[in-house]
Amino acid sequence: MELKDKKLIEMAEKIERIREENHVEITPDFYINVIAPTFARDALRGAVKGILKLDEEAKASVFKEIGAAFSEKFAETSEKTWESDSPEVTKIALRGLFQGMLNLDEKNKRLAFRGLAEGCFHHHLSLVSPWEEAGISFEQGSHTFDSACVVLEKMLKLRTIERHGDTIFWTGEVKKRYGKCSCCIHWSGIWPEPVEEFCLCAVECMQLQFEYLTGEPVDADLVESLNHGDSDNCCFRVYTKKAALESISKEKKKVAAK
Repeated sequence: MELKDKKLIEMAEKIERIREENHVEITPDFYINVIAPTFARDALRGAVKGILKLDEEAKASVFKEIGAAFSEKFAETSEKTWESDSPEVTKIALRGLFQGMLNLDEKNKRLAFRGLAEGCFHHHLSLVSPWEEAGISFEQGSHTFDSACVVLEKMLKLRTIERHGDTIFWTGEVKKRYGKCSCCIHWSGIWPEPVEEFCLCAVECMQLQFEYLTGEPVDADLVESLNHGDSDNCCFRVYTKKAALESISKEKKKVAAK
């Protein structure tokens, strides 16, 4: 993002400096064994909260898939007993939970994936202390849209955020950094391969980030992504004004009404 305001330039430089001072080399093993499991844990906690808000039929269909995942696993193995707190048991339960989310109709799927995004976003917030200690605010509603763009762009490498009037474009060089979709649900081993629905979670997370930092209502959608096969990058659009929101909100209402 091209900056002209002196305060924003100083903020961007400070955020980048702190990022470099606290840099940890993220190897594939570190991402798989440390980062992805902790993000997945909190993301799926959020998903459960979202699922509990669904109508009874939808909720039952999700929990039915958890039982089906265990039944399938028992059919594959000669082991008839497991420790109830073993990582394998937890992973099977979460795999069934996610399958249940994928099976939902569009309206309920949106609610479930909103919960998933909320869990992931709140885990992000738990990691901002180095910047807070340097005076970068992460209080809800403490930023303008321009300063929110600076914060979100400069905290991590290989991403760009551009604002064009009432529309913000967030682009991450996903393939260059990870080789494939970076979703923690896949990298933690819960889901074997990336699916397009991961992008639904990411859209919700884009919306949450800007709403939290600015305190203003926004909406978001997907422009292109690695999972959809139309780019090596993932690009999202965030709309910052009610006039811009109305057009996309109408489309979402149509989907929700189906």
